Amino acid sequence: MESKEDSIRTFIAIPAPLSGQLQAARDQLKQRIFTGRVRWISEPQLHFTLLFIGETPVALLKPVASALREALGEVSAATLTYKGIGVFGPPHAPRVLWAGIAEKEILHDIQQRVTGALDPILALPGSNHFKPHLTLARIKSLPENVRMKEVIAPYYENELGEMVLDRVRLYRSELHPQGARYTVLEEIFLGW
Repeated sequence: MESKEDSIRTFIAIPAPLSGQLQAARDQLKQRIFTGRVRWISEPQLHFTLLFIGETPVALLKPVASALREALGEVSAATLTYKGIGVFGPPHAPRVLWAGIAEKEILHDIQQRVTGALDPILALPGSNHFKPHLTLARIKSLPENVRMKEVIAPYYENELGEMVLDRVRLYRSELHPQGARYTVLEEIFLGW
């Protein structure tokens, strides 16, 4: 049986700096949703998760990093467009506020490369319904007078600036009462 020191919680993601337009939209949403129990994700923590691995044996970290480098070696960097803001969860009690991306097919391709490369090493579970999104906030509860559909309507299909996709990271995730803390374990740069 593995002890906690023999494994760490990990995931693969693309760092996602906010564009000026998405930052402005997020600030406006913060003003509209200032009550309730909402935890806004800090900018350094923002990312597009490609694969949540979970508890990973430390002995497999080097093979995982090597497989990622090989799988992503032919992938080119790209400019992506943030598009739309939405929620996951029921309309009366949403749990996640997210921003979308226009070029979903690029993220789907990278995600398939990542899972294909890591499955032989980690024996990943079956079906993975990948929905590219950038989590902006986690929602515990909202006051009854806040109607998220109305709050996000001005942003639902709007383009909200661009970001450069030029790297993929293997992260360690440590859970704390204030939220998860991420540490970059490996960074794979994509070619131009």
